[in-house]
Amino acid sequence: MGGTLMIKKLLIAISFILVTGIFVACSSTSSNNQESENESNNNNQSENSSETAGEFPSKPLRLVVQYPAGGGVDVTARLFAKHAEKYLGQKIIVENIEGGSGAVGVTEVAQANADGYTMGVMIPNTITDEFLLPNVSYNAESFTPIVQINSDPSIIATHNDSGIESLEDLVNKSKNEDVSIGIGAVWTTNDFVKLALEEEAGIEMTRVPYQGGAPVTQALLAGDLNVGTQYPAEIKDYYDSGELKGLAISTSKRTDTFSDIPTFKEQGYDIEFNIWRMISVPAGTPEDRIKILEEAFMKTLQDQATIDDFESSGLALSPLNTEESKTKVQEEYEKYKELIDTLGLEPGATP
Repeated sequence: MGGTLMIKKLLIAISFILVTGIFVACSSTSSNNQESENESNNNNQSENSSETAGEFPSKPLRLVVQYPAGGGVDVTARLFAKHAEKYLGQKIIVENIEGGSGAVGVTEVAQANADGYTMGVMIPNTITDEFLLPNVSYNAESFTPIVQINSDPSIIATHNDSGIESLEDLVNKSKNEDVSIGIGAVWTTNDFVKLALEEEAGIEMTRVPYQGGAPVTQALLAGDLNVGTQYPAEIKDYYDSGELKGLAISTSKRTDTFSDIPTFKEQGYDIEFNIWRMISVPAGTPEDRIKILEEAFMKTLQDQATIDDFESSGLALSPLNTEESKTKVQEEYEKYKELIDTLGLEPGATP
């Protein structure tokens, strides 16, 4: 009996030791796992902190173009990106995101992370879309302009064999028959040029919409349109070859590149509009990153190779820094808002 009792006590003691050992081992393992997890989290935080505090940019940037390849905005973006890479030290990937008369691409930029790695091309539409397009989620305050690249006039162009030799011919033809005018996107400065000409000349033309300027150029070359309202880079090659000709340009005086195209003003029409193009980032992008981009981009725009490349494409540079660009955007916003109110235009209105 005493031996049996002794054995039972011994078994209980052994079981207690085993259970305690297992508990301690589990506790130790759990503690080690927790320490390992904490160490991993700390390492991740350290890496993120290091990336944030590290030199910007540390990876390629993307530049979103809201219109198809070959148009004025696209040509400007690609020429600029090619030369800016040298001063930024990173690749700039140009990405065409089309649709919604440019609104799809602009929305992509507005909703991107405000970290400086996603940029867009800001134009007058960017600040007027909220008044003219339905269901637009962005406005002028959704973006911060970095630099202005250039400012382009509109040109009313036609095929060399169209039979329309001058702006006067176009006006007279419009008074007697239906005339088609191709315009890329909606409510660009090209639309305001068309409306101003119709108002001053007392005519109406049939607007044929396209997703960007490049398709308008192709339609003109194919003879599918009477005229098109175009930006210089969109017609430069075909103007040089003699396939297309210009009837009027919306500048205050003739340009060197298109010296034989008369201004609207010298033909009796008080029409002067320009589309400006700026590189922008989403609002809220850190100031230190904006400064880095501004410095690199201003150097880019002062580079002779950049200047030569743009001039050969029919694009004259007109650089503005960040503060100057912000001031211009505000001035343009007020100008277009007044014009839109005067014309009684509302979201969804057709040019």
